[in-house]
Amino acid sequence: MVTPKIHAALLASPGMGHLIPTMELAKRLTTHHGFDITVFVVTTDSDTTTTSKILQQTSNLNGINVIITPPVDVSDKLDPNNPSLGLTIVLTMIESLPFIQSQILSMKFPPSVLIVDLFSTMALPMARDLHMSSYVFLATNAWFSAVSIYLPFITKEAFSRHAIDHEPILIPGCEPVRFEDTLEPFVSPWGPSHESFLEAGKEILSADGILMNTWQDLEPEAIKALIKNGIIGRLFDNGTLIRRVMVDEDDIGMRVKVKEYKLSGEKALSVFGSSHKSLCQMTTDCEVHLHQSSEAKGRGA
Repeated sequence: MVTPKIHAALLASPGMGHLIPTMELAKRLTTHHGFDITVFVVTTDSDTTTTSKILQQTSNLNGINVIITPPVDVSDKLDPNNPSLGLTIVLTMIESLPFIQSQILSMKFPPSVLIVDLFSTMALPMARDLHMSSYVFLATNAWFSAVSIYLPFITKEAFSRHAIDHEPILIPGCEPVRFEDTLEPFVSPWGPSHESFLEAGKEILSADGILMNTWQDLEPEAIKALIKNGIIGRLFDNGTLIRRVMVDEDDIGMRVKVKEYKLSGEKALSVFGSSHKSLCQMTTDCEVHLHQSSEAKGRGA
């Protein structure tokens, strides 16, 4: 029996800095794993020219289908005197979701996986409604990933001291966020930009997995803080790690783990069929395999 290809949808939020890593991930998934990929590209009127140039470079790649969402106008929802770029992107994404959902529902072979970037996390509930596996692709580094994931657990008082007194924001096991290096949502902890970033942090924890653009030797402390010291693990009952963190270690780790997911999924489907039970078995297989691999590595195997 021929195993059907995995069809994954990737969601790129507006901006060249978001589109380029999403397209690179799409190329890796098709080239190295044979995925069928649909990339939803959300644009604003200001970045359509740049977006077109980037997409021209991938127009001849097999296995990648690009759908550009119609531009939406969110200017009436912004402060005309101080329009926030981050809030503009978030509102644009929210307004584009109905189109994206309708496109997925109209496909003959709809995707079974949704991968979003940091500004697209509001699409994760849609993935759950459509019974799709969901992943967040954080294209920066492990330190920023740690900050984003830990954000919902930072108190308002800590944010206030950061914004008013310029105190650093402490992140367990990581370098703190210094005021000199801070982000817009951190210096305005009472505004809509902060609330949007906070919601993104909460949604990340609801995903089935996290993909990070890093490797072990580059950021050993930040990766250790995320996985071993429990920035993720401590966020769940009894410290149980129930979300998989997929780290691209020396350019192979992420590909290996994607393959593990694929093989576990095929095995589960062949045994149990397409059902909730098969998905639960796939998750268990993945966690056991990754745990065994981690233990073997710790023993020097």
